[in-house]
Amino acid sequence: MTIANGGELPARLEGKFSAMVVCWVLGLGSLVSWNSMLTIGDYYYNLFPDYHPSRVLTLVYQPFALGTMAILAYNESKIDTRRRNLVGYLLFFASTFLLIVLDLVTSGRGGIGPYIGICVLVGAFGVADAHVQGGMVGDLAFMLPEFIQSFLAGLAASGALTSGLRLITKAAFEKASDGLRKGALLFLGISTFIELVCVVLYAYFFPKLPIVKYFRSKAASEGSKTVKADLAAAGIQTREDLGDEDNAKQIERLSNKQLLLENIDYALDLYLIYVLTLSIFPGFLFENTGEHKLGSWYPLVLIAAYNVWDLISRYLPLVKFLKIESRKGLMIAILSRFLLIPAFYFTAKYGDQGWMILLVSFLGITNGHLTVCVLTAAPKGYKGPEQNALGRACKGSIGGVFRNHKAEFLLGYAEPIGRTNSVIAELAALRRGLELVLENGYTNVWLESDAKTLVDIIVQKRQVKNAELGRHLHHINLIIPEINNCVVTHIYREGNRAADKLAQMGHQLQKPQIWWHIPPNEVLRIMHEDAEGEIKAGNQTIKVLPFDLPIKWSQPGGLQGRDS
Repeated sequence: MTIANGGELPARLEGKFSAMVVCWVLGLGSLVSWNSMLTIGDYYYNLFPDYHPSRVLTLVYQPFALGTMAILAYNESKIDTRRRNLVGYLLFFASTFLLIVLDLVTSGRGGIGPYIGICVLVGAFGVADAHVQGGMVGDLAFMLPEFIQSFLAGLAASGALTSGLRLITKAAFEKASDGLRKGALLFLGISTFIELVCVVLYAYFFPKLPIVKYFRSKAASEGSKTVKADLAAAGIQTREDLGDEDNAKQIERLSNKQLLLENIDYALDLYLIYVLTLSIFPGFLFENTGEHKLGSWYPLVLIAAYNVWDLISRYLPLVKFLKIESRKGLMIAILSRFLLIPAFYFTAKYGDQGWMILLVSFLGITNGHLTVCVLTAAPKGYKGPEQNALGRACKGSIGGVFRNHKAEFLLGYAEPIGRTNSVIAELAALRRGLELVLENGYTNVWLESDAKTLVDIIVQKRQVKNAELGRHLHHINLIIPEINNCVVTHIYREGNRAADKLAQMGHQLQKPQIWWHIPPNEVLRIMHEDAEGEIKAGNQTIKVLPFDLPIKWSQPGGLQGRDS
């Protein structure tokens, strides 16, 4: 039995390519059932011409997905990720299979009864989607960014795959009796098989890949409780399982409310992206685009154009200059998409099919591109359990600032430290700051850190089991006695903004950098605000009081930056 210890990254981890392929397939399975429903919309319009299936089924799907997602997000830190994802994929499998059974039992007849049954199963799709998409993004947040990229590409590939197959089956069955129905059943059968494959891959193959076992072990060492079942499936125990309570309490995480407030713009970004997309796709494309030369092929071509460009655009952020990283830039781009509403209205009323296909393609490009930009830009600077709640892993960079008792800038430092966990980043920032204290001959120092647990470890001289943590702490404990007067205290994250900004800048640097007496412009404004004497921290106000020690030094909490 292996024990999760969250040690250093081995020189070579096997299974990266296999994991990327599995992530792609799991992404495919996350939406293939729903995309099959959208793609066979012409069949349901033939069965239920008076019930507006594309519009109604979308309206049924979304509340179930959103409501379930809200419940799961609220209880995220307590939910077993493995069970959550398996429940989602099993629910997708069962619901898709029951759609086939429903059609066979009713012999493909319309009516209110079968329609209500389809609506119930579509609601189950929404519940399954909430389990799988949130669970998988949270699961992959502990790992490499390539895994999330592959998963998101798989999501888009499900649409492109179903659209391509739908065009083929329509051509093959167009002149056959019950051609629409045969094509629809074939689609649902393929979707059912894919969902079964996803269940098997996630349950038995994915957790045993060496690279996956490593990152889940590291997440457990950072305090995550959601990966315990995944580690157990791979034959790995956590230290908490073995009764190591100190290690289990090693990490404290922000509440979901705090995480949401710090990332409210990213949440709003995703909401606005899908509000616009779903207001047009698929209902508008089926019902409001008029009659054209393509006839019954027209809505299928529009959906195929959207799905293909959505897939292609999800790879565009791999080209660095095409990736939008600015939070303001993302919001401006997303709000600009709402100009598509009048564009679609006037094109449907006055334009021909070529212009509509162009607009739909642009809708797909912006949907995929902006979704990936948002999900790979956030979150920044969080611990393992916080990354799982938000859905993204980070590279590390550190920074700190030295001020005198008047809050005047003396020295600032920043540097990248590569891929690491948040605890190591905290200690690396502290260690580097103490080294600068010795180099500059400072003898009276007041150290502030926003990582309360680490402050307690240093002040109380507690022992840690992790070897890398131990090395940093040993070095820190050697330096502190060399300083004539050193006070170590906790500070709220909001009060540590200058150091936090320097840490963010460290991600963009190629080598360590030090600023003397004059801070960079990005930090100068924060320093002026701090010097005014008040910093808001939640519902409390912290007074920055003069201190009788001449040097005041803050170092940041957590990881900063992002994977590039």
